[in-house]
Amino acid sequence: MTEAPTYVLALAADDDRVVRELAGRGATVHRVDVGDFPLDLRMTAGLGAGRWEGELRGLAVRLALRHVTGVYYRRPTQFRLPEGMSGPERLFAYNEARRGLGGVLHTLDCLWINHPIKVAAAEYKPVQLATARACGLAVPETLITNDPESALRLARRPHPNPHHLRHRRPPPERHPMSLAEGLADMLVQAGAITDPTWREVFASVPRHHFVPHFAYATNTPQGTHYRLITSADPAHRDAWLKGVYSDTTLLTHIEGEPVEARFAQSKGGHGRQTSSSTQPSLMARMLHALDLRDHHTVLEIGTGTGYNAALLSRRLGGHRVTSIDIDPELTKRAEAKLAELGLYPKIRTADGRQGHPACTPYDRMISTCALPYLPPAWIEQTRPGGLIITNLAGLVGGAMLLAEVGPRNTARGRFLADWAGFMPSRHPTKPPHQAAGDHVAGTTRLSPKVLDDPAFAFCAQLHVHNARRYWATDENGRDLTGLATPDGSWAEVYEPDADGSHLLHQAGPARLWSGLEEAYAWWRSAGRPNWKQYAFRATPDEQRVSCDGYDRYLPVE
Repeated sequence: MTEAPTYVLALAADDDRVVRELAGRGATVHRVDVGDFPLDLRMTAGLGAGRWEGELRGLAVRLALRHVTGVYYRRPTQFRLPEGMSGPERLFAYNEARRGLGGVLHTLDCLWINHPIKVAAAEYKPVQLATARACGLAVPETLITNDPESALRLARRPHPNPHHLRHRRPPPERHPMSLAEGLADMLVQAGAITDPTWREVFASVPRHHFVPHFAYATNTPQGTHYRLITSADPAHRDAWLKGVYSDTTLLTHIEGEPVEARFAQSKGGHGRQTSSSTQPSLMARMLHALDLRDHHTVLEIGTGTGYNAALLSRRLGGHRVTSIDIDPELTKRAEAKLAELGLYPKIRTADGRQGHPACTPYDRMISTCALPYLPPAWIEQTRPGGLIITNLAGLVGGAMLLAEVGPRNTARGRFLADWAGFMPSRHPTKPPHQAAGDHVAGTTRLSPKVLDDPAFAFCAQLHVHNARRYWATDENGRDLTGLATPDGSWAEVYEPDADGSHLLHQAGPARLWSGLEEAYAWWRSAGRPNWKQYAFRATPDEQRVSCDGYDRYLPVE
């Protein structure tokens, strides 16, 4: 007797291990991403003799519903709707698609793996407890009520073990995916998420999967001190999950080394921050600013943990997402973590300043590292009308730039109202020059504290390019603030004297503090503008930032 063929409908964005294994065992697998509905996926279904009959037709699939013997449901992407629809129109179309396509598929009388209705029902505690009891498990007496008297009567009821409160087991921990839901709702309440599609994306991507370890930073007189929080330590589990699902940037690498390796013995220490998992609300605002459409292709510069690549892949499908990072260990780890969730964006190891020409042109670019200019390669690799969001920043200040690419490798942009900053790009740098011997000493009335104002710090970084700010104590115990640049220039300013003046030392090709004084004088005369009042322009020959006719040219490498 010939065995009937097996037709499996895989509702998934990518071919994961289960899909490949089913195909390898002889099943005919038709993978469909419901995110392609209604633009690239068609359904025709009519109610026949007690069941819905019809077919699904897509770019690479045509399947009669009556032939389906099994459905594998693995986190398909959201419906892709036509552009130009208003908010209410999109909401109506989304609900119609969910009820139409989803309703027909849910009626298929076949074996399901991860039936979405069953998954949704399993989230409710009463369903869980009733199912547990039906399976023969011992379920304690349980009351669900909003009546205080009923709850009080249950609490006063005698218990067979008078010490039950003292010896009871700790309550079961909350499942991390419910924490992801909570994070998504928190971002909605904070105004960081305004599109319901992004709410679903954040709720469906487990941040803890990408951040098994992180470190908290504390400033001390000896420098920044780090404290390791790791999922590998049961004593840390509550603190780890609380940190992962908070709206916080999580440090993952110090001096290019994973925190779990660097602090394995000491559980803490010192060093320079080199990689992190971005604050979720900042990432949500950046993704909203990109105004993504379902058919867009995206290049991410700065793969990091892979969490943002997961968000983009869940939203667009992995085939539309490319992510690059200069650190091969980061890209290797992120690619593996993404694959474990069935997400397969293109992950590459490369210098982010050069972009990734193999998949051009891109509709959008998003950078999670800071550079003092917009790399020309990014403009060249983005189609006209495309958007680029990045942290345009020197080492003393900056802001988030949203630039639109124009014809002939040009771009114009503005700076987002909400201030934010990222770690500097980790690209190869030239060795610093030795400072020239033209040291000069003097005094200044300009306090180093002016750089604590983000509005002036933005202006300052346009005047003292590539200047790094540092703090130190001299041999006499006096505190100082310094600036230094790779060409060997430096300036050091001491704590104020009684008359409010500061001792100043400078050396090197550029007089850094004099440049800062010039910037401060202009900034005050212009009414103390902040970054929102500046405009950005780029041509193949130059890049500049302007405010009320005052231009500063950027040091493009």
